[in-house]
Amino acid sequence: MHESEGLDIVEELPVDDVGADTADRYRYQAELATRLAVDALCGDDVERIICEWHEDYIVQYRDGQSELVSVKHRESGQPPWTLRQLFDEGGLAHLFDRWRRTGRSSLCRLQTNSGMRPGENDCAALRSACAEGGSSLDGWVEPTKSRLRELMPDGDEPSDDEVGQFLSSLKIESDLPDRHHIRDVNIRRLGPRISAAFGLASLDEATYDRVVGVVEAASRADGREIVIDFLGSPSSLSHESQVLARIAAKTVDERAFRVAIAAPTPGPALSTAGMGASDAPSSPLRPKLEAGGFRETACGSARMLQFNWHGHSARWSSGLLPNPAIEDVEARVLAAAGRAEIAADPGAAGAPYGRAMHAALADEIRAELDRRRDSSLDADLLWGCVYELTDRCEVWWSDRFEIPS
Repeated sequence: MHESEGLDIVEELPVDDVGADTADRYRYQAELATRLAVDALCGDDVERIICEWHEDYIVQYRDGQSELVSVKHRESGQPPWTLRQLFDEGGLAHLFDRWRRTGRSSLCRLQTNSGMRPGENDCAALRSACAEGGSSLDGWVEPTKSRLRELMPDGDEPSDDEVGQFLSSLKIESDLPDRHHIRDVNIRRLGPRISAAFGLASLDEATYDRVVGVVEAASRADGREIVIDFLGSPSSLSHESQVLARIAAKTVDERAFRVAIAAPTPGPALSTAGMGASDAPSSPLRPKLEAGGFRETACGSARMLQFNWHGHSARWSSGLLPNPAIEDVEARVLAAAGRAEIAADPGAAGAPYGRAMHAALADEIRAELDRRRDSSLDADLLWGCVYELTDRCEVWWSDRFEIPS
């Protein structure tokens, strides 16, 4: 499949689903999505996931293929799925409809914690046939058409070829952990991979919860607020730009996970030395602030504000969307820092001016916030942007010097 076909699945605006979603549904869905998204985190096959777009989430693979994923949770004690239930309550008919609407080119996956009723004509056999593929699916075209015929509008009967193609694309995962146990199972299963990728001794519960929280937040994100807050009047944007902005808010990729894992954990034991790989001595932020006259507490606060900016921008940054909004904020902050530097310069080479520049820049940031009265940006986020630019050696708080390695 060509990459452009995969992107068509994403860029097509979904049909809205009606109905209230509970917090437990989002959490369970996010924990299942995290199992696949860790592949993005650890650099394997997955490039990104897009939450609550057409289906419960879309997986986009590095080879350009896309996969529509539907999640169905059942409480313990309920009997296994029957074939009829699997198409109706289990969502296979809905998954078929979304696969059809998005060009019939994606892979499809149904994830459920419930078992499948056994029998050569029941859903356990369908699951096995989908796993085997090829001629194993031949006998399932007519039963699938029969189930779909009952659930689709009159006169909208799919063809044999269409049903065969759908079944060839389908994977059914059953007997997954239920919502009461998936957290513990995921920590055991994902812990070694995440720990190895980040040099952690182990995956603690707080770090795991931050990782899942990234997926949860993307699931709940509408994306329209990104258009309103950062790109001005939505009426001035093309339909395509607005769709892409919404997609970006609902996207989780490697960068978003890295920000979550590196985020500091509040508490008395917090120190800037344990905040992640970017706090290694090779990071320019601390030595540059120290050269400007800042001490320990200010350096630690700067790092935390930088992480806040990372998290805020990561919610609407993805490989799908150029980021004119981020670029605009960074350009304005950099210009403000330049004006503050000029205002604070003592005129003597080598004299520290970081604190005076900080005071002048605080006035600039207040003025920027006044200009953006309807924006979700606040002073802490703009300071985080300042420190991100400092880390990238675009903002200095002293005369230039050789950064220690």
